[in-house]
Amino acid sequence: MSRLAELRKTKLAEASRYTQGALAEVAGVSRPTYRQLEKHPENMTQRQQEAVAAYFGMPVDDIFLRAEVN
Repeated sequence: MSRLAELRKTKLAEASRYTQGALAEVAGVSRPTYRQLEKHPENMTQRQQEAVAAYFGMPVDDIFLRAEVN
């Protein structure tokens, strides 16, 4: 499981705003596409990673490895 998936599931337990649908909207993709990106975060663009990190209120580096940035 990717760090992104782990983080979403942890946050989801705390607040219902961290659904795949909500994060898909933040990333500007459909929910099925987001689900694939969550499994393979190396396919996310830097803009998508920055948007998701901002939504979580965390630095990009705390969620994504630099090797995962496109």
